[in-house]
Amino acid sequence: MAEPAALTNAIAKVADGAAAKSSRMRQREELVASYWQRYCAKNDTIGFFGPLAWGRIADDGPALSARSGALVGSRSVHLEAWGVQALAETIDPGLKVAAGPHAERELRARLQHHPDGTVRERGLAALERLEAARDAVAQASPGELREALAALDSTFIELTGRAPVRNHGRAYGARTLAYLDCMRDLDVTAGPAMLTDMAPALRVLFEAGRWYCGQVNAIGRELIEESLPASRRAPFQPVLAQVIGALIQVPPAIGNEMAELQRRLAVLLADPDPTTIGVRAASMFADHQPAWPTGVFQSVDLQLAARDAAAICAGDYLAVIGDAHPGANPLVQGLFAHRHPDPPAMWRAIRNAIGRPVPYLMPPFGPGLGVDARGAGVTAADDIHIAILPDTRAPWPRRTWLPHELLVDGHDLVDRAGELRVPLLDAFGLAIFIAAVRTFELLPDDEYAPRRTIGRTVLRRESWSLPAREIPQQAQDLTAFARELGMPRRLFAKSPLERKPMYLDTDSPTLARVFCHHARQAADQAPEARIRFTEMLPAPDQCWLDDAEGNRYVSELRLVAVDQAHQP
Repeated sequence: MAEPAALTNAIAKVADGAAAKSSRMRQREELVASYWQRYCAKNDTIGFFGPLAWGRIADDGPALSARSGALVGSRSVHLEAWGVQALAETIDPGLKVAAGPHAERELRARLQHHPDGTVRERGLAALERLEAARDAVAQASPGELREALAALDSTFIELTGRAPVRNHGRAYGARTLAYLDCMRDLDVTAGPAMLTDMAPALRVLFEAGRWYCGQVNAIGRELIEESLPASRRAPFQPVLAQVIGALIQVPPAIGNEMAELQRRLAVLLADPDPTTIGVRAASMFADHQPAWPTGVFQSVDLQLAARDAAAICAGDYLAVIGDAHPGANPLVQGLFAHRHPDPPAMWRAIRNAIGRPVPYLMPPFGPGLGVDARGAGVTAADDIHIAILPDTRAPWPRRTWLPHELLVDGHDLVDRAGELRVPLLDAFGLAIFIAAVRTFELLPDDEYAPRRTIGRTVLRRESWSLPAREIPQQAQDLTAFARELGMPRRLFAKSPLERKPMYLDTDSPTLARVFCHHARQAADQAPEARIRFTEMLPAPDQCWLDDAEGNRYVSELRLVAVDQAHQP
């Protein structure tokens, strides 16, 4: 949810038409525009993603069928995990909760099993007060919302003695105590014609991704080998620290593999014929190696650019590839997995694909890692949960293996009692994957990059990379600047100081002012900083998804593929 100060000092006053000096009015408009572009022009919400809906892939029927009802089918207000952890530490400094969208349930379960009856009774009473304040926010009307949020903040301060806001000014920073997530009233099915259209491009992406995962996994294996102690059996913590430290820095060898991947793709894309490129990609990347356990998955986010669903069925559309997730199934993130219509079926499919329980090296939750209330991965009950830091916990009542409890035994990770034995390489799988995905780029980041397509599928949008110091400082100069470079009116712009791109309409004075401010910041703080501009595709008139009232929305499809050649 928006920070209370932003809600009170800007959003509400702009909505009410409150009078102000022109400079103050511009500041308010710019803040509102910053929130608006994040929530309405991108696939984000006030919570994180959504409103989301689970769709289906069919073996027959039209290319796409969709039934759109209201924008929001159901809604829920969640407490941020950091706030629940703060309450836990106030009750008992030894209490730890797992990151996730239901951290209060975690705390309740741990309190109910607390050996000290006084702590248990006092803690449950405090938790009930915080939950009641959250419920009041969920039930508040728009006119009551500010008061309900203020009451939630006051309750938190009274219970913990801590500030109810953190990470001031940081987007995607889980700044406030609560957030909203929603399900959309939408049924959508992708048919065989669409998948057939996209298959050549997706095969290129997935063949390249599988190869890259194997190469990075081999680098991870070398890092582990270098960290192994001279004696066969030794404490795990020094090995953990050395390997994680090396992966955080992203070993130069990973960059070399990325360059090789891009070289091979350049050869493939010299002839983008969709009838042959899939087979050629399989041959080009035939020297792939095994990867981490979840390397059986390849995932991609894509958008459909079309007037409406009927146009898609008629073949009048483009499929636009966005983020790729090589070697992972991002649908196990809590915001998706907790909203699956049949979680047991989902977990059966995942287990059938991987073939065994997975060692899960659990990072501490925090926005810098993308592991918080929404991003925390959901794991299977029999997965092996290993903490990176002593404060990290698996969801109740699953066992958490703490670093000091574990030993390295040759190439395995074991405990002293002989209950655990897993390959070290598997244990570091998540950390190796994170290093891989941080550097994964199908095509090089050129100063000017044309749109690249395979059939109806766009592998890369048209883009421009410019030094931040060359961006006009005044918003009124931005339109002419963009036109001179051949840019379209609507773009996304990415500053190295920001986690995500921002939407830019060069004909909007307010959005232009917001962007120029970010560009000046980048130039001042990092003289060599570059801003990447990317065409908006789909454009507003190509947003096919509508609701029952005919309003149009940006949307994306998140697909996960399973490597059928994998032997569990």
